[in-house]
Amino acid sequence: MLVASSIVLGTGCGDDATSNGRQARPTKRTSTPAREAPRRCGAEGAAGARVMLDVSQSMRGFARPGSAVFESVHRAVDEAVAEAGAAQPLVRCEVGTSVTCPSRRSHAELREPSTYGADHARLDLAIRRPPAGDDAASRDPLDHHRLAVLVTDGMQSSPAGARPPADSDEACLAGADPRCLRALFARRVSEGYGVWLGVLLLPFRGDHFAERGIDPTVIARVSEHLAEAQRRRPYHETPLRVLPRSTRTTSYGYEGLKPLLFIAFSCDTETGRRFVDGLGRALAAARVVTEGDGRWNAAQLAPLDAPTRAIATVRRQDATGLEMARPRRAATGRITAEVTCEASGRGRLRIGTRSTGSDPPPYVIEHVSLTALGRPLARTALSAPNRDGASDWTMDLRCLRLAAREHRTELELSSRYTFDAARVDPETFWRKLSAPNAFEMPERAYALDELANGVVEAAARRVRRWGRVEIRIDRR
Repeated sequence: MLVASSIVLGTGCGDDATSNGRQARPTKRTSTPAREAPRRCGAEGAAGARVMLDVSQSMRGFARPGSAVFESVHRAVDEAVAEAGAAQPLVRCEVGTSVTCPSRRSHAELREPSTYGADHARLDLAIRRPPAGDDAASRDPLDHHRLAVLVTDGMQSSPAGARPPADSDEACLAGADPRCLRALFARRVSEGYGVWLGVLLLPFRGDHFAERGIDPTVIARVSEHLAEAQRRRPYHETPLRVLPRSTRTTSYGYEGLKPLLFIAFSCDTETGRRFVDGLGRALAAARVVTEGDGRWNAAQLAPLDAPTRAIATVRRQDATGLEMARPRRAATGRITAEVTCEASGRGRLRIGTRSTGSDPPPYVIEHVSLTALGRPLARTALSAPNRDGASDWTMDLRCLRLAAREHRTELELSSRYTFDAARVDPETFWRKLSAPNAFEMPERAYALDELANGVVEAAARRVRRWGRVEIRIDRR
């Protein structure tokens, strides 16, 4: 559907704490990050992968005694890293009150509940750049790896009344909540990083940290919600229930499926895609998931998957007293079209474009434009580009309005994007598996939709510049 001078395309995009003495959840805390200037994506010679595992106490319920499922998950991650071509070297890190690299634990140890004992997880340290200093670049958690993967059960809740932050420095003052991670992810996307999100619903038995006081009323609400969730896929074959109350005052026991998040970063789009595709296959091969059970979902959030566009043709139309030489295309793709005309010459220049690749998802609107760079010619002599159909622009030329000399104008084809959260289908997995609070829906991930939407929105801010055409008019 055509709207004004924009294309609206239908279905992926491009470049250019508790108080009063109550016991708190093992939260994902942070400190105030220093401000950094924008940087390029990755470091020269980046190689291998960095896998960062949340080892806070809220992860303990995945490591069920007598079960090897969690070990199989970690082995599947390694297989997917290898399939993505990023296994040399593979550095495993533990994210607790600090980030420890490398981790010396074996795969078997990763399934032991004792591994997950950190009071909280500094998820921000797994993503953000370190404070400026002589060796800051060498300590960046992402830049020196072709692939970086964060494995976590989610984020702490945002403070009541929290407002959208001005930047990631301000956003992370309250901890690694959705505001903080959304801002940090957006900064990485602005640098050129791709971001992939995978969500695995995994059997869980342990404490669910609610980050608020737990009383019988809360337990009744949770139990009522779980009974309703039990009727829907993908939970219908796995019992969901509240366990007898623990000794904690801000958590309760939970048994059932619970989301485990895999968030991948890479400057190379194909590496990221191969990782998430490979992880899905590895999980299926290990029988952690089965085809069609709905327990594994993944998506590329950035860069947006959209058509690649180019200027294809420049030709005259309905012309009198106007000649055009065959347009020349430089190695850079820039096209030069030379027009010769007398005072009586007039006609229309038609600039055709082509596109390849898939359309953006329905929640991303693409605006394609052909605009003049610098000072344009007088509109009475050469009109502004006018959209004509799905892929062409036309410009009316009247040589009488031009002085007798050579005139030049340059046009650029570009795409801009708008993200509309209201267009995200309710069945899209990051909406369907998202919880509005941290206590009532243990089978979902708190604010997952806010995190995913923030990445897509950041990716949509990038402008893709497809090419230029220079029109030279020799008025004789």
